[in-house]
Amino acid sequence: MADDQNTDKPVRAESAYHHPLPDGSGLLFDQTSQTAYPITESARLIWELCDGEHDFDQIVSAVEVKYDVNRETAENDAELLLADLREKGLLADRDTAWFFARRIEFWIVGSRSRRMSKKRRR
Repeated sequence: MADDQNTDKPVRAESAYHHPLPDGSGLLFDQTSQTAYPITESARLIWELCDGEHDFDQIVSAVEVKYDVNRETAENDAELLLADLREKGLLADRDTAWFFARRIEFWIVGSRSRRMSKKRRR
């Protein structure tokens, strides 16, 4: 596994979303290709942690703890799934992920500023 992957914080592509199923598994849907992909419960955990906040090591640790598997198994499973999600275009590339993270940050900071401005006017 590359060191780069350890610091990478995967982010779901904007065109992808998931639908949880009652058994804990889920269905990923790519709006761009109009394709659905079934995922297991453990894959769903990894998918949910692809939020731009969790790096590879944090994702692996979550899998390791939740499913009581050894580190090597958790790393292999996470690495394979993340590679598959990237290949299918379900994860944003790094530049896109950075852009959306900044856009969200700008929106949050901007919202606070607007609220504070309104309070000052009163």
